[in-house]
Amino acid sequence: MKYFKQAKIEDQDFKGYKNLVPKQYEEVIKLSENFSKPKIIHINTAFGSGGVAEILKCLVPLERSLGLESEWLIMQGTPEFFNVTKKIHNLLQGKEGSLSEDEKQTYLSYTKKASEELMKYLDKSSGEQIVILHDPQPLPMIMEIPDTIPVISRLHIDITNENKELGQLLKPFTDRAKKIIVSDKKFIADWIQADKVLISLPATDPFNEKNKLISKEDASVILKKIGIDTERPLVSQISRFDPWKDPEGVIEAYLAARKKIKGLQLVLAGLIVAEDDPEAQGIYDELKDKYGDDHDIHLYGEKTPPGGIENEEFINALQTGSDVVVQKSLREGFGLTVTEALWKGQPVIGGNVGGIKKQIVDGENGFLVSSPEECAERIVELISKLEEKERMGKNAKETVKNEFLMSRLILDHFKVYDELLKK
Repeated sequence: MKYFKQAKIEDQDFKGYKNLVPKQYEEVIKLSENFSKPKIIHINTAFGSGGVAEILKCLVPLERSLGLESEWLIMQGTPEFFNVTKKIHNLLQGKEGSLSEDEKQTYLSYTKKASEELMKYLDKSSGEQIVILHDPQPLPMIMEIPDTIPVISRLHIDITNENKELGQLLKPFTDRAKKIIVSDKKFIADWIQADKVLISLPATDPFNEKNKLISKEDASVILKKIGIDTERPLVSQISRFDPWKDPEGVIEAYLAARKKIKGLQLVLAGLIVAEDDPEAQGIYDELKDKYGDDHDIHLYGEKTPPGGIENEEFINALQTGSDVVVQKSLREGFGLTVTEALWKGQPVIGGNVGGIKKQIVDGENGFLVSSPEECAERIVELISKLEEKERMGKNAKETVKNEFLMSRLILDHFKVYDELLKK
């Protein structure tokens, strides 16, 4: 296929959740008995990294293990197309501006061509099908999919301050969806039909390499390999180099905190592998030019971690071995990096926005902050008050176990599939 690449799916068995969350496990198994092998086609635009890709890497194989014929298609794009869709992403999250007529045409004509190829793929399948379009990039393709195939629009981003002009462009597409899934009721914009909406928060896979629980000692060995002095305190943010993740705000907070915490180090890890984010390299380069001479600020923006370490191992070590984990976003649909760190018993300092507020209870399992100054204060507090940090860390792990494991997300999806297939 020219416009799509079929993701390679690793095997995974849902039985792993049986003892971890027995009630959710039984509910999912009961619902799965209602299905007769429907085909679920997930479509997004990135495989390498990002929250959507992380979810699909687990969601699709678990659906398969439960008897569904699930597929994951990654929509390929030109630089021009991804420049426009990144602008759409930014506008929906509140950036000033609008799409030019040429940019609208790029967006609509490219998805129109891709939809023609998609229809050939769908026509080859027999039996019941459901298509899930993840985020705005592939959304216009919904106009070419026949009404006999239910389509779900899954919008993962924070649209609390969306661009209304752009909303009118997207409205005909979401109007056609049978169901619209968002992460917060505050994300139900004026152009979204509220009666079609399901609120479903993302979730993490406790069994993947990134979330496999390792000791602080094992994490320290890995961090030493990448040049971190494990005898000194460490703050980290693991996130794309994206203006909404506020990497420079994190650096400002770090610079203020290290005036009070001797020897403090910072890691910003945003390995640039997402195919649909052309903005990341420029932001990384700007930060490197500005702060590259500070040897206690470690910026990782290459395609692979240093020292031949695997990406999942690298992130796991950072989230486990850091003294403080930060996710100081200015907009955030959810923030799976927050979930991953909480699962490892790390209280997280997060931006007081979007989906982060759904995960962090201020003062209980982390802190919510609205400025670099607040962030710096909380960094100092977590490093200085170890008993408080330990208490919050225990709460952090329980939060994820109770609310944000993949078993709960599977349950949400199965309820929607059951509803749509019955209709």
